[in-house]
Amino acid sequence: MVSCVQPTTAVVSLMEQDVSGIKGAIVVDVVEDAQQPYGYDVRLGDNEELEALFDQEEEEEEEEEEEEEEEGGDQVDEIKFRRTFVVVCNTGLRGGAAAIILSEEFNHPFRNLCGGLINYFNGGGELRGPSGEVVEKLHPGSKQLAGYLLRKNEMPIKDMLIDIGRKSPVE
Repeated sequence: MVSCVQPTTAVVSLMEQDVSGIKGAIVVDVVEDAQQPYGYDVRLGDNEELEALFDQEEEEEEEEEEEEEEEGGDQVDEIKFRRTFVVVCNTGLRGGAAAIILSEEFNHPFRNLCGGLINYFNGGGELRGPSGEVVEKLHPGSKQLAGYLLRKNEMPIKDMLIDIGRKSPVE
């Protein structure tokens, strides 16, 4: 799964999402797929949250155009700034691929948070638990990636999965 920030899209596994994430993130399913151009497939399904953000932005753009027409319209064209979506995964690998795919899919700028949630967490970034409470824990995705966590992590290694695809805790 992948996440984005303000608005954020998170690319994290369901297991990772159950531990923590970034406030306001919209979760998108991203799976490894060697047949795809970037090595991953973004499975949007019926992602109503992401679709709603684009609908809201289109409405805002239409309102701005109407206001410009009412004001005369002969003025120098202004640069229009669109929201930029930030895609976040644990390390930046899935997020980088997802940012490219989502940019192409929506014809809208998506960017990747370099270093992902691990870098964000190490830098003091605030994470939220599933209920919205601030937490000091991050599921790094694997036991190996846990070694990159420099900040105290309240998630016990024994509760982490070796591989995101596995369903049993690390022994």
